Parts: sequence; structure tokens; C-alpha cells
Amino acid sequence: MEKKDRPLNCFVASRSEGPLEPALADEGLCRGMVLFAIPDYGVLFKCRAEGEGIDLEFAAFFALLKFVKTSLPNEQIKSLQVNSSNAAFVFSFSGGRHLANNTAHRKLLTELLTRFTVSIAHIEPLKNKALLPASEYPSIPEDRKIDIKADWPEIGRGEIKPFQRGISLS
Repeated sequence: MEKKDRPLNCFVASRSEGPLEPALADEGLCRGMVLFAIPDYGVLFKCRAEGEGIDLEFAAFFALLKFVKTSLPNEQIKSLQVNSSNAAFVFSFSGGRHLANNTAHRKLLTELLTRFTVSIAHIEPLKNKALLPASEYPSIPEDRKIDIKADWPEIGRGEIKPFQRGISLS
């Protein structure tokens, strides 16, 4: 990121598809998806998850915060501008029940926001870069060095499966 004083522009989204085909449902494949994008770093994250609307959107938001906190620790990020197309998610930050005191969402938010501040904005779905297909997402220029911290022991334990079941938000 060239200017350290401007907020890092990020995008979150979630999708919940209709009923799955029986063969996919038998494999335990989740019908929902959490997504986030950080265009300044060329990051586009997509993960299957089980849950409903607003819970999936919060899962995408918390995954974004956790990624920035743990994988970009050397980037001196002080503030984030998080854009979402889900109006219920955006307006929950102005006093909704999802972020009331002593809720799991509030506790997780307090834990993750120790290093930077976050502002939330609503954006049209067509402008939400988390909803772009990977083929439309530009790669990072070669001359740009970004130190993304990876947990190598965790990566080494990965296994390849034909279908990933996703995560459960319940």
C-alpha cells in the first residue's frame, strides 16, 4: 500500500445458495459461502460455510479482521474501510442486536480490534469486489513486495480432498 495514512479498502460478502444437488448434500457440502477481498494486496478469499444471511456476513467480516491481524502484521495498517452489500450487516453497527453487549459478535469484535480501527460502509453489489470471480481479479505486480505471514507448520499438514465441507457457524 502506497499511502499509509489512508484506510485499507476491504470488501466482505456472503452467499447462500438454494438447495444443493442430492449428491453434493450427501457429501456434506455447505450451501453458504463467506467472501472477502483486499484489492490493494491482491487477496480474494472464498470459503464454504453453513449458516444464515447475517451470520455468514459476520463470518466474512471476522475472517477478514483475523487475516489482516495475523497475515499482514508488518504492513502498519492503522484503519480499515470495510464495504458490504448487506444492509442489515452495515446497520447492525449502529445499535443492532447482533452487536449488543455480551454477545459473541461483540466479544470477538473487541478482541480483534486492538490494533486498528474499522469503518463500515454500504456498497452496491456490482461494486463489491468480494463478489468478483477470480478471473476478474488482477494479480499483484512483480515489483511489489508484500510480506504475508503464513503459518508453515499448519500449511504442511493440509490434505487434498475432492470436496471441502466448509465451516459450521452454529
